[in-house]
Amino acid sequence: MAEQQMYWFAARTRDKQEFTVRRFLDRLKSKEQLALDYYLPTRFVVSQLKYRRKRSEVPIIRNLVFVHSTKQTACDLSNVYHVPLFYMKDLATHAMLVVPDKQMEDFKFVMDLNPDAVSLDSEVVTVGHKVRVIKG
Repeated sequence: MAEQQMYWFAARTRDKQEFTVRRFLDRLKSKEQLALDYYLPTRFVVSQLKYRRKRSEVPIIRNLVFVHSTKQTACDLSNVYHVPLFYMKDLATHAMLVVPDKQMEDFKFVMDLNPDAVSLDSEVVTVGHKVRVIKG
């Protein structure tokens, strides 16, 4: 691995600490001017409480955050800045698990799709009909 090249690293968090880690990373990006990015796939759910509804943000994959940085910066996050992250290891090489950029882009694209926006019409599509593709 080149020292200055940025990679996507898969990192685990403690139970229900995804949003705390997100706040840590936001604070470090603004204060320390670190060259890092992260991706935490979330969705909004509406839960019915006794007399009211509550809209809350929940992670799609529990205890998982993707960090985009150099290897040195990724190691410094947990060792120097004390962000509660635990990097996953590749079983074959015993090194930090690196997610390829293309796979990460595809994953982000799939997570960005809105299932409510997908509609299937019952009309039969034949040659000559105009079809409009919104995304993808």
